[in-house]
Amino acid sequence: MWPHSLVTTKLADTSINKNNAYSHRCPVFATAWTPEGRGLVAGNSQGEFTLWDGYEFNFLTIWQGHDQAIQSMTWSNYGEFMVSADKTGLLKYWMNNMNEVKKFQGHKDAIRAISFSPSDLKFVTGGDDCALKVWDFETATEERALTGHHWDVKCAAWHPMKPLVLSGGKDHKVKLWDARTGKCLDTIHGHKNTVRCCAWLNNGNAFVTGGRDQKLKLFDLRRTNDALVTYNGHKNEITAMAMHPHDETLFVSGDYTGAIMFWNVSAEEPVAVRGSGEQGAHEACIWSLSWHPLGHLLCSGSNDHSVKFWCRNRPGEGLGPHKMIEGGALQSPNMSHLQPDHVGTLLQHVQVRSNVAARLAAQTGDAYDELIAEGARYASKADWRRAARAYREAIALRPDRPEAYANLGNSLN
Repeated sequence: MWPHSLVTTKLADTSINKNNAYSHRCPVFATAWTPEGRGLVAGNSQGEFTLWDGYEFNFLTIWQGHDQAIQSMTWSNYGEFMVSADKTGLLKYWMNNMNEVKKFQGHKDAIRAISFSPSDLKFVTGGDDCALKVWDFETATEERALTGHHWDVKCAAWHPMKPLVLSGGKDHKVKLWDARTGKCLDTIHGHKNTVRCCAWLNNGNAFVTGGRDQKLKLFDLRRTNDALVTYNGHKNEITAMAMHPHDETLFVSGDYTGAIMFWNVSAEEPVAVRGSGEQGAHEACIWSLSWHPLGHLLCSGSNDHSVKFWCRNRPGEGLGPHKMIEGGALQSPNMSHLQPDHVGTLLQHVQVRSNVAARLAAQTGDAYDELIAEGARYASKADWRRAARAYREAIALRPDRPEAYANLGNSLN
């Protein structure tokens, strides 16, 4: 499925807490879908959790989860527990029925990030005390501290398959850590200001970072000297980002003005934009973005006190009335139904992907990457037969890698 059909730019609902004795209208700092996708949990600056229905987006319940502002929360990979943290550094465990089972002091200051290991046996936290900590989940004990950031740690993400931790902070640095030893493996000076968000691609071969310098950057794990792609589009500080749960080529970002942008990893310009001044868009900073487990809905939590649910447009509606970036729209390689200007847009996009693949192959010297680059080069010339042949050779060389399968399918379409 091409990312064009996964972009959720249509506003489905806006949900706001009632302002009464039981709830407060206040900034929403964290959001997380329940593992089965039937509800969404939102944490706000008053320490309250609000549970919203995942089908009709109605209010279900509210409860006081923390005494201070909830800064971050995430579910374990297997969906058995949720871990939340507040601005005092307190961590809490919750069962999937939202019963609290454990709490303990994790950091001396606000905890900005929580991320589970692939097995759920460990998790990592990062906070404003400049520290990253690896925890044993069952015993709630600190195993080791990852020290090296010289200012607040604003984001952290555990590798989807390996004992690697990615982090970014107020010291403008992105770091890679060995979670087993606590050793810093690499320091990347790719941003000129605070790094606010970071995330791995689903295949674990690359990661995206974003920050106050209004830039998003894609780095290859095997060679981090230079960014593979720098994404331009945001006009203000980037405050939130989320990778699509199933399509590793699609991710979304939000900024301080309330704008939401959808990106394909191989294109420097956004696929689609929901600007902050548009009808139905957020009016203030977006603190959290969360994809539904199935990937057909997106939730955003904002400083304007609201939680917004975004869905895909119906067939024939396009991507909605928002601003479209020329060259950003993605179509199938089957061009028989496209107008000449659309064909040019498609080939422009494929050419960008070809350049990125060629740059990666030159950096790594890997035979698989060279075949992917060769296929992308033929695709940029609309030579789908030779492109398919290159992708088949790549599959024969590395049948465990998913990129060639997806590219082959697109070429055959």
